[in-house]
Amino acid sequence: MVNIFGATQRSGISIAQIISQWSGHPVEQEDPFPNTICTFCLADAENAYEMEEEVLHCEDEKITHHNVVPAREEGATYS
Repeated sequence: MVNIFGATQRSGISIAQIISQWSGHPVEQEDPFPNTICTFCLADAENAYEMEEEVLHCEDEKITHHNVVPAREEGATYS
């Protein structure tokens, strides 16, 4: 079991923040829920968080690429 308030993940974000962001509910030490998570659930939470981050990154990239207008080449004609 891993303490969700004492550990920071590869991303630099705490396990509690990952759970809070993923679930949409605040996670605080004073709440009535456990302060620990098993390694299997931790792996699931990390995977969900990383997948969400990747999707958001891809959406940002897609938006960025769609808003880029290529420069006209000198002498080129476009219809």
